[in-house]
Amino acid sequence: MKNIKPEKRYALAATLLHFKLAQGLDDIATVMIRWMRKMRHEAKVALDEYTLSKKTETDGLINTLLGLLLASNNPGTPSERLAAIESSLPEDKNGIIYQCEKYLAYASDNYLPFMLKLYQNKRYVLFQLLEQISLQSASKDKSLELAVTFIIKNRHSKQKTLSIIAHDFDQLSWLSEKWFSFVTSQKRHDEIMEVNKKNFELAVFNALADEINCADIFLPGANNYDDPNKPLISWDDFDSQLEEYCNLIKQPSESSDFIAALQIQHYAAAKKTNDGFLANEYLSIENCEPVLKRVINKKEDKAITSFVEQVSTRLPLTNIVDVFIDIEQWLSISKDFKPLSGFDSKIKDYDMRFVATSFSYGCNVGPVQAERCLQKYSRKQIAWLFNHHITDYRLSRATEKIINAYNQFDLPKSWGTGETGSVDGTYWNVYTNNLLAEHHIRYGQYGGIGYYHVSDQYIALFSNFIPCGVYEATYIFDGIIENESDIQPTTIHGDTGAQSEVVFAFAYLLAIQLMPRIRNFKHLKYYRPIMSDGVIFEHIDSIFTNDKIDWELIEAHYHDMLRVVMSIRSGNIKASTILRKLCTQSRKNKIYQAFRELGRVVRTMFLLNYINDIDLRRLIQTATCKSEEFNNFIDWVSFGRDGTIEDNLRVNQKKTINFGRLVANAVMLHVVANMTNVINELTEEGLEVTENMRNGLSPYHGGHINRYGVFPLSMDRDKLMVEYKLN
Repeated sequence: MKNIKPEKRYALAATLLHFKLAQGLDDIATVMIRWMRKMRHEAKVALDEYTLSKKTETDGLINTLLGLLLASNNPGTPSERLAAIESSLPEDKNGIIYQCEKYLAYASDNYLPFMLKLYQNKRYVLFQLLEQISLQSASKDKSLELAVTFIIKNRHSKQKTLSIIAHDFDQLSWLSEKWFSFVTSQKRHDEIMEVNKKNFELAVFNALADEINCADIFLPGANNYDDPNKPLISWDDFDSQLEEYCNLIKQPSESSDFIAALQIQHYAAAKKTNDGFLANEYLSIENCEPVLKRVINKKEDKAITSFVEQVSTRLPLTNIVDVFIDIEQWLSISKDFKPLSGFDSKIKDYDMRFVATSFSYGCNVGPVQAERCLQKYSRKQIAWLFNHHITDYRLSRATEKIINAYNQFDLPKSWGTGETGSVDGTYWNVYTNNLLAEHHIRYGQYGGIGYYHVSDQYIALFSNFIPCGVYEATYIFDGIIENESDIQPTTIHGDTGAQSEVVFAFAYLLAIQLMPRIRNFKHLKYYRPIMSDGVIFEHIDSIFTNDKIDWELIEAHYHDMLRVVMSIRSGNIKASTILRKLCTQSRKNKIYQAFRELGRVVRTMFLLNYINDIDLRRLIQTATCKSEEFNNFIDWVSFGRDGTIEDNLRVNQKKTINFGRLVANAVMLHVVANMTNVINELTEEGLEVTENMRNGLSPYHGGHINRYGVFPLSMDRDKLMVEYKLN
């Protein structure tokens, strides 16, 4: 820095400070959101444990109530029944009343008292965080901002209750009935009321975390939590690009035309499913819910199985490092990496150093084990390259070079067209002391999710590292938009977590077909087409809900929604950034509500096609299975450290995930190259190889690859001298 001109030095320093400030504000918001989410979760767990521990008391109260009811039904005069009731009452009436009051305090899953206990431990730090940030409402509703100012002002008050003017806080409308009762101990709104000080603080922090998360309140100067409208394209740019974009996605530019076309599609989907109901042997309606029969899997073809075994046995034996060396010699991957300064590297054997780094971080063995295994570079030399030359952007460009080479082979065309892909996440263990780690319910420990976009040709197109507690569907479009390889899918499959009403709406306006495998399809709402008002669908009418689509809201905000997706397409804002806000319930954000209504229509159309078309369900099942197979393959490739990322820096965690994808794709490319040679040999030997036979193969093949190195067996080595006594 000393050798840089003052102007550049000051510019770099100012840029660094600006970046760190934005990152710090993001971290504060993230901590607040995660703490409040964790408090809610732990409070619910505590309530369940409390309810279970009080089961005996609850049973006693039920027995007492039963005795009273039986006594009241006793035949006889009113005085005799009254005497019977009196005799059935327990002696300790005050104790029973106390037990009833305790039970009612936690009735209706009221976990808030347990949340208060957890809040006491975080109160001091939460106020410290709150004092470091400035808050601004994204709408004209300033009630929560006033509430934040109020609790800061009265933070050190010794009073247990505080008087407030309800009008100043929008009549506390941002509190649910449960929270309102918890804060005020009342069930009605008065103009001036008493609130419990600590309970009100907790309610404000809880509402604040939710509204920051859905962008109803933002942090000026932050990165992910700043004004959500700031990165959107201007209305002038929107007007100039509207026709071109609408032609691209094949949608009308006028909102009225869009609504009319959508209503026709909605009705057509319902009519098609109804007309095909009798011929659909897999679909039935039971208790007003669609029921699908299980599809019988086709038997394996022995010819295909034999062919796969032939190819597998002929694959030449190799080791994982030689695979990396071959890929480096073919594609010169290392040339995509250089020092962060942008100058060319001065390291002489840069290509071999990169291979060592790929083995270290792509296979997750770490630089120490890589040094011991390779015996060519020190751990510092390997780590230096990772820390000073490797970035997410360069890893993505290098991986795209591998994908493009993979796409030149004929064999992957037997597995798919490249026009469809699937998404899924797999668990990675991480240390608890970082901002990304969260407790994973399924695995029962802290970790993160490696989220991968996989082509129908098996190659991994994109990867991300996300927390366990977030909605995976939030990140589904990043991989499609940021993927710059030759393989560009326009249809995306996934499991239940890869969809929501808002995500369906985004996909529709981005001209992406979202076709997830939905486990709970029968319990979702099917919205009736507005064109069918007064029309009864003979076979499927009972599955439609009585709830209505707000078509006027969609029409009113059609251009607002287009402006959001056009901003994503132009690169002004990441899809995950805006979806993270719009996938959260918001009582204020009309654009969120419009996306939700549009998504309800689009998802209903998909669900109607899903239950009607067995081939569509088979296609989705096949695609999602490829993602699940890739998860197993990435676990096989990144075999080191028992699947633990031993780095607490988020940037290095994501680089490790992206390095793993690069290495997995490199292995797939190597496997396909070898399989191509083997198939050509078999063809020359007279074997007729059909399309179905090639379709039975998969690049997720590692049986011929040695991951662990060679360990010579020799009795001539120096023997270990055993000494049992300590000096």
